[in-house]
Amino acid sequence: MISIDAVITVIRDDVLLEKAVESLLAQHTPGIDFQILVGFDGPVEESPRAWKADDRVVIHRFPVNQGVGGALRSVIALSTADYVARLDSDDIALPGRIRKQVRVLENNPDIAVLGTSAMLINQDGEVMGELGARGDGGVIDVKDGLWRKNPITHSSIMMSRAAYERAGGYDASLRKYEDYDLFRRRAVVGRVAVLDEPLVQYRLHEGQITRSFKLRGLGALGIARRQRSVAKVYEVPAHQRVAWTSAWLAAQYLSVLGLRRWNYQRFGQRASGHVPANGASRGT
Repeated sequence: MISIDAVITVIRDDVLLEKAVESLLAQHTPGIDFQILVGFDGPVEESPRAWKADDRVVIHRFPVNQGVGGALRSVIALSTADYVARLDSDDIALPGRIRKQVRVLENNPDIAVLGTSAMLINQDGEVMGELGARGDGGVIDVKDGLWRKNPITHSSIMMSRAAYERAGGYDASLRKYEDYDLFRRRAVVGRVAVLDEPLVQYRLHEGQITRSFKLRGLGALGIARRQRSVAKVYEVPAHQRVAWTSAWLAAQYLSVLGLRRWNYQRFGQRASGHVPANGASRGT
């Protein structure tokens, strides 16, 4: 029997976490040994929640806050599953997500990381648009462009735990960009791909945006150095490595200073009002 652990790390026990966990508990997973690993990253004021009594949920409580990279590394180290899936604590796994992703991975064992496209929603759960979609519904290889930018919604990924360990796992020293760093290292050991079907809802809200600016800026320089080294492995010409990395680094700092919006902010502003609440149409 295939085993899958869905991993959520969190710093607060709130209604958004409850909705995230419930969306995973609602997944139809016949023939799959499926459980949800929730990591409380540091002291968290907890409330009684029905989902905590479900035997498919395993809670790990860490006394000291480690940041996203450190918490993910700690939780996944406790997993023994064949595959590990991610979901952010304020996002939603759409019906069929787990079953569809594992089917692709089982049929394509050379894929090291598989993301999906995502619906963009606001604080109230209203659909604003779609991220990462091209419209053909197939599996899109994104490895070749990884050294330039991150085309994968972290909350949507599923990966082989063995390949994750071969790549060295999440870097516990990173509090931002931990996903981008891992994806590039995973690309060295296998394919990195996106299933062109929205299987998660990615929630965009003000608290999420503002609290990330400072940490993004602090981590950008280190990621730029790694970006150049990975591009070198890909045999990207030196002048292209320098040009692309410099442009990416400049974009990150302009965003930190408020002179440029993050990609998902710009998309959300464009898409708002153009997609029905039921998500029947794709965003632009």
